[in-house]
Amino acid sequence: MSPELSVSPDARAKALLRSNFDARVFNFGDYNILVGRGLGACDGRDYLIGYRPVPREILVCPYVPGLSEDEEQPAILQIAETDVTHVVADVAGASVGIITTRGETVEFRVDDVVPVHDDGPELALQQSDDVADFLDFMRIFEADVRQAQLDPAL
Repeated sequence: MSPELSVSPDARAKALLRSNFDARVFNFGDYNILVGRGLGACDGRDYLIGYRPVPREILVCPYVPGLSEDEEQPAILQIAETDVTHVVADVAGASVGIITTRGETVEFRVDDVVPVHDDGPELALQQSDDVADFLDFMRIFEADVRQAQLDPAL
């Protein structure tokens, strides 16, 4: 049996997404990633959400399956705590809304299981552990943003 056939669909989905993210982000190894589904004005879009605790930052990368390295990549939205005017993390609903100081808005939700599309068959990505970790991160991110707005000297 070839090694490729022994890889689980979940592992293939994670490798596909990691490869897509890593090809677009300079210091990709610093970020945890998961898939977000767009809401509101972003409805219908899939995003690779990269996040890291130090420095506390979120990258929102539109995910376009099958996009080659030669094709133009959609812009990445980089969000540091100091770039945010408004953030709402609905932990119970696993959704996030962010407005940056540059006027950019992004809304998405993170689900425990998401379909991942590429040239092959659809893969089901299990990301419940990643969702829990991300929502914990967002609680801290949101609290830090609110604290900074109350005391701008921080």
